[in-house]
Amino acid sequence: MEFNDNLLQKLEKLAMLEVGQDKREAVKKQLSDILEFVEKIKNVDTEGIEIKNDQHTPLREDILYQANVASDVLEHSPQSMQGFFVVPKIIE
Repeated sequence: MEFNDNLLQKLEKLAMLEVGQDKREAVKKQLSDILEFVEKIKNVDTEGIEIKNDQHTPLREDILYQANVASDVLEHSPQSMQGFFVVPKIIE
């Protein structure tokens, strides 16, 4: 598939990006190369290939941790009183 200016403009709009005029040709070439690669992968014959999934990432046990975020944050503040930050008065 060949990328033209209309398709690139549509992708820019969808991605909310803007490709500079000096980079448009390079980006179109790169996107065309990516699509060609995907087409090659689609055409690879995988018939008769057995998938082995015996290797996996070991999982760790989920441990419940109870945290009192408000008290932890207030503990590190310069000054607090009755569960609130104490700040200097800025309105007279």
